[in-house]
Amino acid sequence: MTDVSTPRSPANREVVLDARDVRVSYGDGVQAVSGFDLRIHRGEIVGLIGESGCGKTSAALALMGLARHPGRVSGSVLHDNRNLLEMTDAQLREVRGRSIGLITQKPRQSLN
Repeated sequence: MTDVSTPRSPANREVVLDARDVRVSYGDGVQAVSGFDLRIHRGEIVGLIGESGCGKTSAALALMGLARHPGRVSGSVLHDNRNLLEMTDAQLREVRGRSIGLITQKPRQSLN
């Protein structure tokens, strides 16, 4: 999996999301993501690209706190000095859409 980011300038060096050693596994023992790291600075737009089945969606859902059950997520995802992986669903609803967001490859399919 590869990340594609906008060029960084000194003005946008503030880290807004810092994901370390994120791992996602599913009930049947499938390790979908293993040791994923990502740091996003203010003003950056990040896209995840890779082969089909490499874990892009699982990683993105984990970063948003959406890959909980049946998935098991570990590691840390810090946003505003809070670990998103330790937040309750109610706390995550306050963050999603306001501070962080996810746009899937085919977003109109989500509206079906």
